[in-house]
Amino acid sequence: MAAQLRVIFALDYGEKGTPKQIYGYVEPLKIASNAKGRPDPVTNMYRLVRHLDAKKRRKGLFIRLENVWRFIELVPKFGKECPTSWTCANAVERASEFYLNCFVDLATYMEVYHS
Repeated sequence: MAAQLRVIFALDYGEKGTPKQIYGYVEPLKIASNAKGRPDPVTNMYRLVRHLDAKKRRKGLFIRLENVWRFIELVPKFGKECPTSWTCANAVERASEFYLNCFVDLATYMEVYHS
């Protein structure tokens, strides 16, 4: 599962003040339904969309941070030109569709194309 990590937190601390378990709140992403499980023919990258509920709200999950396998690079997808209101700081938040940049490193590439 791919997801946007929103916050990291701990609920319970041990005797020495260290967290017993560290959790993350994530918003899941899924392969775009119009992609039919295949990479985009132009970019050769998979297209991901936010996983929404029936009311078009983002779904969210609490997970143990130890279950995060790796960080991935998402490239916000937009039309012919990027909206002028998007910046480096807010583009991932404002976008509803993304490309999974599987070319950012060898480990990601191998996991996506050779697993």
